[in-house]
Amino acid sequence: TPLSDWSFAGNFITPPTCLPLGAISIDSISDTTLDLSWGQAGSETSWDIEIINTSNIPADTFTFTPTNAGLSSNAPQLTGLVPESDYQFIVRANCGVIDGPGAWTSIYYFTTLPSCQAPIDLVLGAYDNDDITFSWTAIDTETMWYVEYVNVTLGETPSGVADDSTTTTSYTAINLDANSEYQLYVSAACGSADGNSNWSGPATITTMCNPVAMPLSEPFSTWVPDCFDVDNGDQSWTPYVSAGDTIAAKARNYPNYGTNRHLITPMINMTQDALLTFKWSHDEYSWLSDSLSVRLSNDGGATWATIWNVTGAAFDSNDGANSITPGSYIEENILINSSYVGSDVLVDIAYTGPSGYGYTVFIDSIAVSALPPCNIPYYLAVDSAYTTAVDMSFTAAGTGATSYEVEVVEGMNAPNGVPTDTVSGTPFTLTGLTPGMNYSVYARTLCGSDSTAWVGPVDFTTLCAPVVDYATGFEGLNTGDVPNCWTFIDTTVSSSSYVQAYNYAFYAHTGDICVRMYNSYSIGSDQEQYMVSPEFSSLATQDHRLRFWAKDYYNDGNVVIIGTMTDPAMSSTFTPMDTVVLTNVYTQYTFNFDGYTGSDTHVAIKNESSQTYAYTDIDDLDWQEIPNCFPPTAVTVDSTSTTSVSVTIDSTSTFGTEWFIEMTDVTGTNPTVLDTAYTLSHTIDGLLASSVYEMIISTNCPDAVSEGMVTEVATECAAIGDFFTDFESLNTGNDTLICWDYLMSSISPYAYINVYDYSYYSCSGGNYVSMYNYNDLNADLLLITPELNNITAGTNLFTFSARSAYGDSPFEVGTITDANDASTFTPIYAGSVNNICDSITVPFLSYTGTDTRIAIKFNPATTYSNLYIDNVSWGPGPDCAMPVGISAQDITDVSAAIDWLNISPDTIWNLELVDVLDSLDVYDSIPTDTAYAHPYTITGLTENTLYEVFLTNPCDTTSDAISVIFETPWGNNIGVTSIISPASAACNVSDSSQIEVEIENFGGLMATGFPVELSWDDSIYFNVGTFMDTIQPGGTATFIIDGYYDFSSALDSNFWVQTALAADSVISNDGMGSSVTNLGNMWIDVQVNTGNYGGEVWWEILDTINNITAYSTGITAGYSSYSTYNTAVCVYANGDYIINAWDTYDDGWNGGTYSITRCGGIILANNDGNEVTNGNGGVIGSDLEVQEGFHVDPCPDNDLAVMSIDGLESACGLGMEVGSVTL
Repeated sequence: TPLSDWSFAGNFITPPTCLPLGAISIDSISDTTLDLSWGQAGSETSWDIEIINTSNIPADTFTFTPTNAGLSSNAPQLTGLVPESDYQFIVRANCGVIDGPGAWTSIYYFTTLPSCQAPIDLVLGAYDNDDITFSWTAIDTETMWYVEYVNVTLGETPSGVADDSTTTTSYTAINLDANSEYQLYVSAACGSADGNSNWSGPATITTMCNPVAMPLSEPFSTWVPDCFDVDNGDQSWTPYVSAGDTIAAKARNYPNYGTNRHLITPMINMTQDALLTFKWSHDEYSWLSDSLSVRLSNDGGATWATIWNVTGAAFDSNDGANSITPGSYIEENILINSSYVGSDVLVDIAYTGPSGYGYTVFIDSIAVSALPPCNIPYYLAVDSAYTTAVDMSFTAAGTGATSYEVEVVEGMNAPNGVPTDTVSGTPFTLTGLTPGMNYSVYARTLCGSDSTAWVGPVDFTTLCAPVVDYATGFEGLNTGDVPNCWTFIDTTVSSSSYVQAYNYAFYAHTGDICVRMYNSYSIGSDQEQYMVSPEFSSLATQDHRLRFWAKDYYNDGNVVIIGTMTDPAMSSTFTPMDTVVLTNVYTQYTFNFDGYTGSDTHVAIKNESSQTYAYTDIDDLDWQEIPNCFPPTAVTVDSTSTTSVSVTIDSTSTFGTEWFIEMTDVTGTNPTVLDTAYTLSHTIDGLLASSVYEMIISTNCPDAVSEGMVTEVATECAAIGDFFTDFESLNTGNDTLICWDYLMSSISPYAYINVYDYSYYSCSGGNYVSMYNYNDLNADLLLITPELNNITAGTNLFTFSARSAYGDSPFEVGTITDANDASTFTPIYAGSVNNICDSITVPFLSYTGTDTRIAIKFNPATTYSNLYIDNVSWGPGPDCAMPVGISAQDITDVSAAIDWLNISPDTIWNLELVDVLDSLDVYDSIPTDTAYAHPYTITGLTENTLYEVFLTNPCDTTSDAISVIFETPWGNNIGVTSIISPASAACNVSDSSQIEVEIENFGGLMATGFPVELSWDDSIYFNVGTFMDTIQPGGTATFIIDGYYDFSSALDSNFWVQTALAADSVISNDGMGSSVTNLGNMWIDVQVNTGNYGGEVWWEILDTINNITAYSTGITAGYSSYSTYNTAVCVYANGDYIINAWDTYDDGWNGGTYSITRCGGIILANNDGNEVTNGNGGVIGSDLEVQEGFHVDPCPDNDLAVMSIDGLESACGLGMEVGSVTL
């Protein structure tokens, strides 16, 4: 029987007869013992260990012979070891006589402990100028310790000799040197058998300076200030350096992460009550809480007491402080009272905040001084608040106080420094307050005729109580707040719905705040949202009404239900009375409660919506007695003049026959005009032109005067004189000053002229006018002043501040005839600004035109560019000043006209001409010319020379000269600057083409009668005509050279044309070359039908015979999706071509196709009508999706003729016959 071939070889390993051990666990180590354990590898019951001492000299090495053989336990203890020695060991299983031992484990390492172990965890405790306390943890059985302390400042080093001993685990080193760095060490004393341990340490600390006497004053002019501790927290205070000088201490928990930083003074010897003063600057970080505290310690820092703290909104100096620089500083005055007298006190300025966040706090000018006789009322505080009163107290200090003045400020009002109360001391009570009102209290001390600064504010809110009348605009609240004495109920199922005050002026009716109710996804029975009023004692008197303004932000058909509430916390006690469907325009709603007979004392507004994610805004609510006299229903402004306004009053339901009219200038500049109308049509006279008035009309009824109806009206513009504006009175957006105009014409809907409020870009204050062109380089953007009545007075200057957002922003200043027509703008001055504010002055001393309005016109040099305008003024110029805007005009080879703009009414000017490249000709203030008028022409110049002209005003001896640099041209310098025809690439180029060129005169002399030459190789030129006209300096002319040239088969055919003026000073610019390519002699049509992502498509057609590109769309073609594009391409009949179809995203044309046709529709190529794609991806950039070749035949001969007529049978009795013809 035949046998097969052997299979491939197989490999295997037999297991050992005695398995190796796994990991060995070192369980404990002492000075002479080692405890081990391990798991059994198999069924073995005996083990071997070899252990060696590598600290021996020479060191032991492994012999792989057990030192501990035949161990019967896999958790043995090895004894008899040497203390503080390095050991190694290996272990193996011993499987008996038959199976033998297993393999040794890897090597394990350990070190025995010393006989006496050193203490651990040295911790510094309290310390001062001459003693330090520190402690440690013992880990052996010792009961005594040795200590050594080393004065590093004196150059001492550790000696290992104890300075003292102790029987406790803490020690105080005494009689030390002040302001010295010490290292502290400790050693355990374990008795005669075990000896002493190694030294532990060092713990390093610098003792404090010796206590200083008052006064202490530190201006932070050096860093670190003498005897100050700046690194006692988890991060340090650092210096704030400006202009190379340290001027403050600063702390911030970023980027050096930390949470607590301490700035600690030297110890101060307190001999009497003291005043601590320091200054801080900080910007509140609104979404986290950091704080600044003052702490005192009179036991060397062992314990601390906080005596002052600021955090939250109060920790804000309101002055623009940021993370880099401080703003102005707030000064704090803090009492260090008598409890610290007789002790040495440390003062800690402690900054605390989350790690990695917060703005920088800056501290300046710390001082501790003796308490003056006249002191502020320290620690002013509210003890108890009631409905109409408040109990307050403060800490009195010093001996000079005679009484204390208090100013109580209501709501958001600012203090005016006029006291509302005077109290004799502390505590005190203020009465006559309004229930449910926010108050701020300020206080100061009177010391005879002297007084301290005001301290405060201390804020509190009086308790709620029933009120008769009530009105609120919800101002002074933050988003999320609930107004005092109101209750907001929101029991919707959505966690993101809310009823809350909303701080955003865009949503408010007036001011900044409204109440906003948002339902999220809750509708119907899920929506229980109420705003419940304070308690009204007049709800049941049947003579009050509720009024408020409301709107539905999205016009979703939101409904508000007006009713009463028994328990303001329980929506189930709501009783509806009336319903209103809101619109998306703020509307005032009024609800009379003259028929109410219930017993509730709260009015409630319930919000309901049939749509999800709906908003209702409520603002300007009042509860008041129902009036019997009403303002006009409407007022129509019939006409205005410069000094009057004529109105018609709608008196329906006013219950009056005369009306009081108050006209208040909204700027507060012009006086208020009061008038009374006795007829419905009335004219108010005595107004001032170009002014906006707030017109308030109230009805005068027999027994009452109504509320006022308020509207704004403007008088007509009149020409004005001098003015200044910084635009601060304007609102952001398209707001304008009265009689000013913004003229904007742009193809971009995103170009604008708007007012912005952003101090970063303004040149002063916050507001400025921004002109922005978006992507339109030709946008007309003009800021136009009112008419000026003194524009031709010859005395005034127009000045303003300007800057860009980035880069350069060019502009012109001039006059304009029609504020609606940019073409009537006449420029007078041109300039450019960068991103730093610049002051621009444009004089009108010599203006004699007829325009009366000035305009600033922005001429953007790039897209997405801004010009910011601020601080515009029109006023008299100085009696003597340097001119501006010097320029050189009409420059020839021998002369130049110099012109400038006068700022003062001058009649004489000095000019000095300097040859810039002549090192011996320098400006020396010695005039070379004197001008009595301008422009002034300087003659006798040299051709091709760089000059600088310096202009000075003889009346101004302090200002530097202004100058202009220009270069005279060569006298004779002409050349060809453009090949007009033939074009470099064209279709059906003639075999009899003419060459036309443009010639420019670069020189300062007229040019005529010069030859023009042609070359085919830019080497050999021949004459092709003479130019017989005259070209003025700086002028151009066209010239057709002699002859006709065959470019019908041109393929990158080159030629050059040059002038040959005999006296031409510069020959390098005489000529210009060009090349001509005839792309073909017939046209084909390429039709592209794009699919999705049409913007990714592009294509090209290559001439494979001439190896040129016949046409390319470029990357990309600029197509839109799902559109058709037709392109005519010039080709040669009988030529061979390739179309390359590309896609920039490598996913094909997404349904797009192409078709190439000739002669009106004969298809040359169309990818078989398929989508353009190669089906592949992964290419970065453009991918060639399809390449298709095609041959272009000439168009067929279209000479047609009728060859026969068929199908007509008879010439007689023809009816409706159908014939046919053959072509």
